[in-house]
Amino acid sequence: MHGALTLRRHLGKVLTLVFVTYFVLAPGHVDSIDATASIETATALIEHGTIFVPKKPGMSGIVYHRRADRSIVSKLGLGTPLLYAPSVFVANTLSAKLGYPAATLRQVTVSFVSTLLAFGAVYFLGRATLTLGLDRKRAMLMVLCGAFATLIFPYSKSQTRDVALAFALMGYVALELEGDRRAGWLAAFGLLVKPAFCVPLMPLWLYFRWQEARRGAWRRTAWHSVPLAVATIVTLAYQRYAFGDPLNTGYEAAVTSVNGAAWATPFLDGLWQQLGSPEGGLLFFSPLTAFLIVRFAVLSRRGRRLGLDLALLASFGVSVVFYARWASPLGFGPCGPRFLVPCILPLCLLGAGELDRRWRPAFLVFAALSFAVQATLVLTKPTITQNIRYATPKGPKVPSIVAHFKVLAHKLTRDDELYCFRDYSLRAEVRGGVDLSSFRTLRGFNIWWLHALRPPPKPLAALPDACDHR
Repeated sequence: MHGALTLRRHLGKVLTLVFVTYFVLAPGHVDSIDATASIETATALIEHGTIFVPKKPGMSGIVYHRRADRSIVSKLGLGTPLLYAPSVFVANTLSAKLGYPAATLRQVTVSFVSTLLAFGAVYFLGRATLTLGLDRKRAMLMVLCGAFATLIFPYSKSQTRDVALAFALMGYVALELEGDRRAGWLAAFGLLVKPAFCVPLMPLWLYFRWQEARRGAWRRTAWHSVPLAVATIVTLAYQRYAFGDPLNTGYEAAVTSVNGAAWATPFLDGLWQQLGSPEGGLLFFSPLTAFLIVRFAVLSRRGRRLGLDLALLASFGVSVVFYARWASPLGFGPCGPRFLVPCILPLCLLGAGELDRRWRPAFLVFAALSFAVQATLVLTKPTITQNIRYATPKGPKVPSIVAHFKVLAHKLTRDDELYCFRDYSLRAEVRGGVDLSSFRTLRGFNIWWLHALRPPPKPLAALPDACDHR
């Protein structure tokens, strides 16, 4: 187990760089209905001591459940609201002192929660690299690649639960490698945030329990099972209180049944969307991760920690298979396969981070490609690309990965927020465009302090042929 002094001496400067970068590039706003529902629940907990939220216009049945007594409760569980509760309390306090609207301040404070969780996941990656015996330079390289060349970077600006799951899974792996008994409580935290966390967790949990069984440490196995039992009991109690039945998650049969309408995506199509599609596949949105998997397949027999490598890969693989038939295998995520985010950082440990000279050039090339993709997704709000593509007339469109780069090029070279459909369609005769200048969080770069400082550009929507005159 590595102490704070050892971690600070080897990785202190790198981790400081990661934290400062994540903080400076934070979004400063919330754009996820998942986060909005959890903020409402956290606010109800703090202000009224209940999980039931007041009815408001536009509440989505996707994340809210209406009980028989007409009360409204979130379907997203108790973990995320408890995670947001301190931020909501701070926002309410600042609102009372400064007079700013509490709802706006809650979005600002909550937007930094994902930033802290993503940094925490990178921090645990650093601890794991030292535990596996990497020297300082290799540990620094893996931490930098994990922080800036994987999907955790753009999703650190998202308020989805997957960032919290990435923190829980990476922390669990790091603490298990150190033999720290607190690992089980991180696993329990992940289960409270999302019960489906058991999918990527189980292969790793079984591997570490197998390691203990080989050493005859049965008491440790029992100890690590206690937090999971506690999380299960709390989840069942919450569902009993919220939905009237411990086994009722609040979701409809279309979601809870394997044969339901929400699981109708063809299996092979789901695999393609997550792994190889230019619309959101891992190969295009996180090339470094794809490289690490291929490298492991080629050099697996040489690995000194083959059991750990197989467990890490199994954690990733079962997640891919589990979500392949979901209505959106990408999780409706514009930054790549959202459901795979928790499994990405642990894959940096494949082969214990060892790189021989033959693989080093390829590693650096894929790391650079991945960084270019992640930087693009971080600087530009990815939902802009979604909005443009939805508004573009029917017909073949440029791949999503290309559209993201086009949006970045637009923001670097132009002062307006008028996006012409011909730049995002493969049909030359397409005319018109969409003006996003009226949306504050879509203007300029997706950085919290720029939203407040950047003046609104002159609207161009009044010019129906503005794109034709460029």
